[in-house]
Amino acid sequence: MLTLCSYVTPLLARGLRGKAKWCINIWRLTSYPMKTADLQFNIIFSPETAKHLSPFIASLLKWSDCRYQLIANGCSKEDRDLLENIAGDDPRLGFTVLSETETLEHGKALNWLFERNSSPWFCFMDSDIIATGPFLDKVAERLEHCDVVSSCAPIWAAPEDTYLPTSFRRVQGSHIVTDQGVCVASSYFVVFKSDQLANILQTTGVDFRIQRWENIAPELQQKIKDVHLDKFDYDTAKLIASLMIEQGAQFEYVWLDNLIHIGGYSANAGDGLPFVFRGGVDRLALRLGIGPLRQLFLYLADIWYGLRAPARGITVEQHRLLPFAEKRILESRHRKRLNTARYFNIFLRSLVEDIPAPPLPALGHAPAEQRIADVSEHIRELYRELDSNQHTFD
Repeated sequence: MLTLCSYVTPLLARGLRGKAKWCINIWRLTSYPMKTADLQFNIIFSPETAKHLSPFIASLLKWSDCRYQLIANGCSKEDRDLLENIAGDDPRLGFTVLSETETLEHGKALNWLFERNSSPWFCFMDSDIIATGPFLDKVAERLEHCDVVSSCAPIWAAPEDTYLPTSFRRVQGSHIVTDQGVCVASSYFVVFKSDQLANILQTTGVDFRIQRWENIAPELQQKIKDVHLDKFDYDTAKLIASLMIEQGAQFEYVWLDNLIHIGGYSANAGDGLPFVFRGGVDRLALRLGIGPLRQLFLYLADIWYGLRAPARGITVEQHRLLPFAEKRILESRHRKRLNTARYFNIFLRSLVEDIPAPPLPALGHAPAEQRIADVSEHIRELYRELDSNQHTFD
């Protein structure tokens, strides 16, 4: 009988293709009231992620009726075999390889996928998202009147991470809404109306890649200024969103309580360090126990390091021009994202390897810390379900 540990090894490489039935089959649905069965979400797996994130696919299949395409982006043969075997055991799953030899930048990968999309909707989601209950009903409601529906802010995000003031000079992936009330969408979980998306790409020449202001055509710069979204740079898909907004496309962000996004796992896969220390102020903050004092020291540390170190992805001069609050929030965002990803990196390994579970990360934001504790229990329960149903592999 296969164990959970053997489930996350490449079954194909062991010659079990066609003989083992993945345990997600016990959750295959025969009917579902939502009209979302024709949607297909693309899920991109980067190196060293498939082994520990692939069990999340079971939760998505359990709580939805749509289809999912598992995409290997620079993955090892072991991970490619694992994903292909999983996809082969459920009719709602597909599998494709972007590249065997290199890891394509996320925006380039999305460009490649959209070029091959033939559906009225173009859907994609991050691989570190787990479902804990039905989640497509709210999406279906929004698709009745929206051109773009998105969701899944990272579990570590505070409200300040999702809010984009006009004075801020960068559009980050976690930004959801501006101070003008304009939804700028997320690229963590998103459904685009394909014809609207194709029109923007064809008429402007932009694409999903991270973009810098100086590389944008002057005529497009003016359009972006008209909607008060002229910034130094734009994270994945954010420039597309800005231009669609200018053309009057309808965007909506929907909070899905049953769809939980770790955020940043893929970028830090394989890193076994439990916590990133930027310097002595961080170390002091962690020695102060829990509560307001630690929160205060982490806040002060974000200010200190935000002022000292140039922000990633922009020039020193551009960093100098960032508002004080934006420098602090960028540093806070990086710290929370990195430490959350490192926690889950070790936590997921602890479920299938003989290593202890890590302590919960100290983020200085109590709601995020509680969300991490809660989703850790959801993941443990998912792994227990997978393990208890391994008799389906006999």
